[in-house]
Amino acid sequence: VVYWDGAQRDTYTFTFHRNSLLRLVEHLSLRNITLVCQDWGGVLGLTLPLDLPAGTFTNAIVMNTGLPPGRPPSKGFMQWRQFAEKATDIPVSGGIALDVGPTAMTLWDAMAYDAPFPDARFKAGVHQFPLLV
Repeated sequence: VVYWDGAQRDTYTFTFHRNSLLRLVEHLSLRNITLVCQDWGGVLGLTLPLDLPAGTFTNAIVMNTGLPPGRPPSKGFMQWRQFAEKATDIPVSGGIALDVGPTAMTLWDAMAYDAPFPDARFKAGVHQFPLLV
């Protein structure tokens, strides 16, 4: 989940985030990176080595992710996208609890997930990212 104080939903594009990551790696002159991608981060992260010099990435840890296979998303995912697009507010911890199961999270865990998002103004990425996948 991306936090950006007061950003508008149209700021959250695949190209914006991909280019930001590419420029960060270049600006810091990073080499021998172990690319770690999990869940939706893989959709972005797995494309990065294609546009950076050899030796920038030397390892990859890929978890619960991949590149879209070119077929329509599942009915469940499309329902999630519609919810993310139309909801006025999305409880971040609620989405995590649905994924891991309500007994896997304590109240403190939920509060930690929600802390960077005091209200809906801080959740542009939470609403927009499902529409990018």
